[in-house]
Amino acid sequence: MRLFRDLWSASPRRALVVVVLVALGAAGQAVGAAIAGPVLLYRSGVLFTLLAVALVLAVLSDLVISLLMARLTADWSARVRRQLCQVAFGQDLPTLEGTPVGELLDRIDSDVNQVASSVRGQGIRIGQGVAVAVLSVVISVFVWWPAGLAMVLVSAFVVWKLRKPAQKITPARMAEEEAWSDLAAVMEESIHGQDDVRTTLARPYVMRLFARRAKVVLERGRRVWRGTAEMTAIAAITTRVCIALVVLG
Repeated sequence: MRLFRDLWSASPRRALVVVVLVALGAAGQAVGAAIAGPVLLYRSGVLFTLLAVALVLAVLSDLVISLLMARLTADWSARVRRQLCQVAFGQDLPTLEGTPVGELLDRIDSDVNQVASSVRGQGIRIGQGVAVAVLSVVISVFVWWPAGLAMVLVSAFVVWKLRKPAQKITPARMAEEEAWSDLAAVMEESIHGQDDVRTTLARPYVMRLFARRAKVVLERGRRVWRGTAEMTAIAAITTRVCIALVVLG
């Protein structure tokens, strides 16, 4: 929630437009899915026009959202980098000298860029998916109430089932980011002091240290990948099994 507050404070007007467009796009997708069958069944020109408007609204809103999110995350990234630079370079000189250059670059540039990219990609897709799901449940209740009830039960079961795996991923992800920072620190420091490494014949030591840090990254990353795969498998299997049961029923 704090991330969304920061995005909103970076550009409130643009963020409000994104929220409105997400709601409109979700309404277009939900309505289009609901009236696709009646269009084929009754061959109504009015329903066909409504379906075309809903699909055009969904496509155009998705395009405009992508453009606005690119600008919104760019403004947020610039603001966060400015604050991080003020904090980092506002430290006392001994502390700043003891901080590896690679860790500073990783925190100020790479981490911020990764968060912005995730919000611009997966974040907005999750928001659109939640909006579509909520509106689809509401519409399905009016179209055929057993389907709406089944969707509510399935959603509650998936959220309950994914709660524990999601809680495990967060600390594992933090540990992986720390390993990436250590690896970046080794690489940046070895590049910065390449003359010293060459003159002292310390290349084997640097290569061995880099290999050890890379091994830690892979070990911690494997935990995140397994957790993510577990969550994806649970969600996919549950939804597909429930769809099959609804069709058979």
